Amino acid sequence: MDKRLKEYLKDGECIRWQGSPERFELLERSYRIRVLGQWILSVLICGGTLAIYLAMDTEKNTGVIALLALVALVLIASPLVEQRNLRGQHYWITNQRVILMCRDHSFFYIPLQNVDVCKVVKNQTEWPCLVIGSAILEDVDKQLRWRACHPKVETEVKNAGDCAVGMIFYGIKNADAAMQLLQPYTQQKAA
Repeated sequence: MDKRLKEYLKDGECIRWQGSPERFELLERSYRIRVLGQWILSVLICGGTLAIYLAMDTEKNTGVIALLALVALVLIASPLVEQRNLRGQHYWITNQRVILMCRDHSFFYIPLQNVDVCKVVKNQTEWPCLVIGSAILEDVDKQLRWRACHPKVETEVKNAGDCAVGMIFYGIKNADAAMQLLQPYTQQKAA
């Protein structure tokens, strides 16, 4: 067991399921068009703005040129960073909580009694993703990778810390087994 997880677990908490993202391509399925589109638009918009700025008859400010280059670089690098962050995640379901450990070793959790919805998404990635929590269901179609990197926490609740209201287990091989463990809690909410 990972030392950090062992320290994070509560007394009497035991692991019932664990997983991590399977290898996936940067340009897999529906992300091919999104990523390539983001790269092309970044170059066109930043490059076009830079060309217009350089064509002006005013004195050039290197800060403006550097800012445009930085914006383009961030937009081009963000899908690569997102992929790297997802590949470094680990997931667990215990007898008390659903736990996500990010690449930077920060933890987020949802108490099992707070799991109101869980859904397996299979159409966007090579491997299934498990969406946990109704608070993020609307984000799944447009922001699956981003939301998988950023579990949703309640910003209105002070001291919420690492307690999340929604998270995604991205690209896991055994999503159905995890779903079966969580379904009794979602059915309790429906009753």
